[in-house]
Amino acid sequence: LNDLAFLLYCQGKIERSLEVYKWALATTADAAGTDSLLAASSMNDLSRLLRMSGDPAQAARLEGNARAIY
Repeated sequence: LNDLAFLLYCQGKIERSLEVYKWALATTADAAGTDSLLAASSMNDLSRLLRMSGDPAQAARLEGNARAIY
């Protein structure tokens, strides 16, 4: 799902990309656990797009959560 979200981002479909990144994070957290390295990676991916989309507060929260896992 992260690859799909990145592809959507590359196509300029930012809102859809955000939706898919959020979906990817939720799915990964459910499957691998919220404290897994896979979830942390998904958090980082989503946080980058959130920061670029003008939501630095939510991006910082996700980055902090990911750092706590790493």
